[in-house]
Order: sequence, then structure tokens, then C-alpha cells
Amino acid sequence: MSTTVLNAYLLPLMSGYLDTLTSVAGEIAPAATLGINQSSGGLMSASQAARFPIRTALSGPAAGVVGAAAILRTSGRKSAITLDMEGRARMYV
Repeated sequence: MSTTVLNAYLLPLMSGYLDTLTSVAGEIAPAATLGINQSSGGLMSASQAARFPIRTALSGPAAGVVGAAAILRTSGRKSAITLDMEGRARMYV
């Protein structure tokens, strides 16, 4: 129930934000596809994020881990420690 209540609370706020973001992104890069990060580390469309904004909760830390994994793969290293504090990501390889 708490997830449903939070989702309903976030709907108007995120819907307006995502409408603006989609419009501005479409003007800046009309051929690009806009993806919104999910808590699972994957991407979803802006329309799906507008319907289920709760799925964006904790998407920042999840995206940090996905980004660190991509950097790790391209660096040729086998392991790393990542840290994400207050919006400032760090990676130690």
C-alpha cells in the first residue's frame, strides 16, 4: 500500500517534470531517444516513468553502479570499489 500511495503522490509532480524534459530534449536532440533510469538499473520510457514514478526512486545510485560496471569493462580491470555519496560518484580501480 505504501508504494501505491507514494506513486500516486509523485504522479502529478513527475508527470509535469517529464513532459517538460521530453519537450526540451526533443528540441535539443530530435533524433535521440530519452531513457529514464529505474531503481533496477535499467531504463524506461518517459511515458512509463510518468505512469510509475516510484520506479525512479533510488535510480541514481543504481545508475552509478551500472555506469561503474561499464567503465570497468572498458578499462580491462577485473574489480573495482565504487562509492556514491551526496551525488558525487567515485570509482577506485
